[in-house]
Amino acid sequence: VPATANTVTAGGDVSLSAADDASIGAFAFAGSVAIAVSGDGTSVGGAVGVGVALNSIGNQTAATIDGVDVTAVGNVTLSASSAADIDVLTGAVSVGFSGSSGSASVSVAASVSYAEDDVANLVEAVITDAEVISGGDVRLTALDDATIDADIFAATVSASFSSSSLSG
Repeated sequence: VPATANTVTAGGDVSLSAADDASIGAFAFAGSVAIAVSGDGTSVGGAVGVGVALNSIGNQTAATIDGVDVTAVGNVTLSASSAADIDVLTGAVSVGFSGSSGSASVSVAASVSYAEDDVANLVEAVITDAEVISGGDVRLTALDDATIDADIFAATVSASFSSSSLSG
């Protein structure tokens, strides 16, 4: 223990706590519509919808006695907790329609939905470079209770109509 260390003396309990409850609520939606119509020639229609959500939580939560001597008649308790939460809804919808009374009709539609979520927290309860004297218990608790809830959907509808024999 360094000669310049501070000292805390308590006639009862000593309690130190740190808490993190960071949260992200994200909604990403993409929609696309393509309509192609031709009277005599070929009609071609295409639609693409892409919904993307990228979320990250990275926090440090610490209950620390560092370089301070502690003397307590009762308990000495350090607790750190994190309840980080990511809640995501990502979706994409595409609709493609083409019609032709001529030679051919082609319709293409595609939907992509993507979510990437990450929680990288450091949660700690630490005693460093300190002398702790307790008349009761010395308790150190660190709890990381992160949650990720991602709902992802994609829907696609494509229709093609032609009065000729080529439709797709």
